[in-house]
Amino acid sequence: MDQVTFLNQLKKHVQAQLDSNKQESQPDSNICYHATILPAPWRDVKYSDLTAYIQHEKKPAFGELLFWFVDQKELDEVSVYKGARMDRRLFSRIRSAADYQPSKRTVFSLIIGLQLDEYEAATLLESAGFSFSYSLEMDLILRFFIKEKIYNMDLLNQALMEFDLEPVGCIR
Repeated sequence: MDQVTFLNQLKKHVQAQLDSNKQESQPDSNICYHATILPAPWRDVKYSDLTAYIQHEKKPAFGELLFWFVDQKELDEVSVYKGARMDRRLFSRIRSAADYQPSKRTVFSLIIGLQLDEYEAATLLESAGFSFSYSLEMDLILRFFIKEKIYNMDLLNQALMEFDLEPVGCIR
C-alpha cells in the first residue's frame, strides 16, 4: 500500500470514528445532571473495611506494569526506550521513581516501543490515569496503528503531522 493510499485510509477511519462519536454523545434531556450525594459520617466507615477495599482493588502502578510488560515480552530495556524514541534518562527515572506520573504522550510512545495490543495498551494507559478517547484524533490514530499492528514510530509521527498533531516519542 502506497503512502497516499495509507493516509487516505487513515483519514477516513478517523473521520468515521469522530462522526460516530458525535451521534452517540448527544445529551439526553431526560437525564438529571445535578445530584446531591451526602457523604456518610466518617465515624460510620470502618478503617479496616476501607483498608481491605483498597488492598483488594488497587492495581499495579504505571512503572510496575511497564516493566512487567518488558519482562513478559522478553524485551531488553534499551530496545524499548529506543523503540519508544525515549531518552534513556527519562526511562531510568520511570524505573527508579515508583510514583512517576507520565504524560499521555509518554505512554503512547511506550505503547509503540513495547508493541502492545489494544487491551494491553488500554491497561497501560489506565495505570497512568488515562484512557483512549474516541473524540481525539491523536488517540484514534494510535488505536488505528495498534489495530493494524504498525509499530513504526516514524510512520506514526508522519500520520500525526498529516493531521496537524504533535509527534510523539521524539528525542533530540
